[in-house]
Formats: sequence, C-alpha cells, structure tokens
Amino acid sequence: MDTKQFETLLQLASLHVDEDERAGLQQDVVSILSYVDKLQELQLDSVEFVRSVVPVEALRIDEVKPATQEEQTSILHNFPSKTSDGLLEAHAVVDRT
Repeated sequence: MDTKQFETLLQLASLHVDEDERAGLQQDVVSILSYVDKLQELQLDSVEFVRSVVPVEALRIDEVKPATQEEQTSILHNFPSKTSDGLLEAHAVVDRT
C-alpha cells in the first residue's frame, strides 16, 4: 500500500491521524493486509462451517422478570429527562450528521 492509497483509506474512513503517527499506522495496515492475504491462501473447502464456538446448550434462556414497583419508581425518579406527558426521553448516542 503506497502513501496515496493510505491517504485515500484515511479519507474514506473519515480518520484524522497526526503526521507523526501516520507512518506507524500505515505499516500496521500493511501488516494486517499481508496477514489477510496469507489467510486467503488457506484451503477451507473441507472445513465444516461453525456458527458458534460456544455450545448452544451453554447459553442461558432469557426470562422476562418484571420490575418491582420499587424498582420502577427508582428508575422513573432517577431518569435524567422526561417529556411533558411522562415518557422517558433518551438522548442520541450516535451523531448522525
């Protein structure tokens, strides 16, 4: 990956990297891409697809547990923002601009 390709990658990813960190980051990206190329060489046709490395029976069953009146009151009392009609108002976590 040459410097121009690296600059394009930074621009496409909307990354702003200080000049003193660019060379090291570029080398890291080159190393990662080399590793991916090496992985591409693997012959995996005979390997069975695995959905999870954790046995399914090891997962717990989700159970709905209603909050007690005391828990509900505490949540409502401590929530930072409510609408005029009593709904809980959560502020955006991700800026979509």
